[in-house]
This record gives sequence, C-alpha cells and structure tokens, in this order.
Amino acid sequence: RRSSDLYFRGENINCEYRLPGLYRTIDSEEWRYPKLIENTKEYYLDLFNELGWKHDEDIFLKLTNIQHYGGVTNILDITSNPLVALFFACLEGNTNKEDGKIYILCSNNKEIEKYYSDDVIELNTILNFIDKSKVNRFLSIFEYLKSKIPKDSSQAKIFSKTLSLEEFFSKFRTNLAPSDTHANIESFGEDRFKEAFKELNITNMKNEIAIEVSETEAKKQIVDFLTIFFKNDSYVDHLENQVTHSTLGLKHYQEYFLDILEKEFSDFLQLLDNFAKDKFKYPYAIYESLTKSYIIKTIKINERIKNQQGYFIIPGYVPTQGEEVSKIQKNINKNISDTIKHIATITIPHNKKQSILKELSYLGIDSKFIFPEINNIVKSISQKYENNS
Repeated sequence: RRSSDLYFRGENINCEYRLPGLYRTIDSEEWRYPKLIENTKEYYLDLFNELGWKHDEDIFLKLTNIQHYGGVTNILDITSNPLVALFFACLEGNTNKEDGKIYILCSNNKEIEKYYSDDVIELNTILNFIDKSKVNRFLSIFEYLKSKIPKDSSQAKIFSKTLSLEEFFSKFRTNLAPSDTHANIESFGEDRFKEAFKELNITNMKNEIAIEVSETEAKKQIVDFLTIFFKNDSYVDHLENQVTHSTLGLKHYQEYFLDILEKEFSDFLQLLDNFAKDKFKYPYAIYESLTKSYIIKTIKINERIKNQQGYFIIPGYVPTQGEEVSKIQKNINKNISDTIKHIATITIPHNKKQSILKELSYLGIDSKFIFPEINNIVKSISQKYENNS
C-alpha cells in the first residue's frame, strides 16, 4: 500500500477505542464533559465570543484551532507522518508507565477523504450548533423508512442522494398508488415487489396471490409510523380510531402521512440553512452524510498543524440521548472503523519511551517542533539543560 494512503495515530496509554475528546471519560462510566454530550452549542459560542470569532463562516477551521489548543471537540487527530505518531505514543515517557500504541489506518475508499471546505464536512460541523433531539429524529425517521421499504423494491428509489426535498416527496407520493399486478416473483423474489404504506394485490406467474396488503393493513402501517414519531399530535389518535372504518380512506391517511413528514424534513433543512444558506436540499444525501465517518484534509492554519502534518477524523453522528456511556463509545468506534480501516497496531514498551524520544529529537521531532508555541519552545530548550540524574 502507498504511504500516501496511510494515516497514523499515537496514544501514550492503552485505550479500548479511538475517541474524540468530547466522548472520553474520567472512568469507564462517567463522561469527562457531561454537559457537552447533548449540547455543544453554548460552549462553542462562548469560545468564539471570547476569541472574537464569527460563528457563521469557516466553522470547521475554528474547531481545529480550538482542538489544538486544548478545546473539546468531536474530531480526532491523526497524522500522515509515522514519526509524529511515535512522538505522541512516547509522550510523558518519564512518568507514564503504560505501553504506548501507534494505530495505522487507511480509508476504505477515497470518497470518505474530504477537504475541510466540502459540503459534507460543513454539514457534520453544523450539527454542533443544532438541538441533538432534532438530529436524532431526522435520522430515526429515515432508518424506520428503510426498515419498512425493501431495498430491492421500486419504492426504494426514494432513497437517492440526487433527489431534492420536492422530488423526494413527489416520487414517494406517486409510488403510493395501489399495486394490482402480475409479477415474476418466482425469479425475482418477494422483496422486489413488496412496498409499504399502500394496498398490494400481486399475483405470481401461476396467477396465485403472492403478496396482499389490504387498505386496513396499509392504514395500520401509517398509524404505526405516526404513533412512533408524532404521538403528541391529537389527530393521530383520531386516525388510529378510524383504521377499521371506511369514513376516512387510505388516500387520506397517505396524504396526512406525507404532509407531516414533508414538514418535518423541511424544518430540519431550515435549521441547517441557518448556518449554510440554501446548501442542503437533498434529504437522503444528508442522511447518508451524517451516518459516515470522514478523513479531513485541512489547510495548515497554524504551525502546529503544519509541523504535525495533521489530518482529522470526524465520526458519523451517533445518537446519545438515553444511551449508556459504553454503548455510545462502542457505536462511535464502530462508525469510524466501518469506513476507516484499522490495518495494524504497534506497541511501544513503556521502558523504551524516553530513549525513543531522545532519538526523535535528533531528527528534529521534539516538543518545540510538535507544539511550536513560545512557551513550549522555552520548555523544550530548558529540558536540554535539566539535571536528569
């Protein structure tokens, strides 16, 4: 494999998962920053205000700056230079009695390697300023729809990254017409012809009914969805009570279902537009972008990032509300590893750390190079004259 395809992360202790600072714990069950797990908006706005930064432009670059000066973010540092990773694996070698680790990583495909200015990265960064419950809801609705609509069916064509909000619902509405057809189920299987929230009466090649969904059953499918996501809507109770009656036809249920869903998606896209006007118009593309992790190539906005040959991983969004600490950490780690492959781990014995740091300093890899701020340069040079006996 070409070295340009590889990334490295050094850690001076042995941790079960590679996690951004936001998701680290004091112990295995208590968050280090519990107030930030559900709401980072006020934290970042406070920092931006104190630093005199605007919050409506180049947000990701601001977060990387915050990250490198000790701020808490949902991004994870990596490097393209294995010697830099080795330095971090040996850091505090004179006091740290744990073995260090170097993790060697690569992307599973080039599509998950993005520049910081890419819309996908902007989208994932904006989530830091949005109510997490609204993000959870948007993702949960798509996951529910995908669980009910077979991926091989014609109805699954709504799950296209190229469909705008209007096109998504136009296609969905057209697809909810009753299906009364003769199909080669024997060759293609039932999933090709199963669809949700509609009447179905499909016969196989022997003219036998193979798939049948009545109007009442279709109404029930819609009510099941509505009671999960819109249970506080009083009209949903009315629809549930009328499922077995003919007073309100299936068409009425379908229209209500589509209208309330379209408003939900439209409101969520409007939240995103508050930070990036008119950029995010494709609901399923947003869903897919939020569920993947990415490697980010950023400009070298300061000497620290430049010297460290720094890149970043931004994990896909993982719901946290009501979830246990261990499950959240496990899900974040899985999200990263699903798209960014862990090739190998190198263990650095703790009793070798100091000698390795000394060797690295001969190559110019020392604390004044890695952390090139004045206070760190002074500290690094002073250490050369320190009595280590």
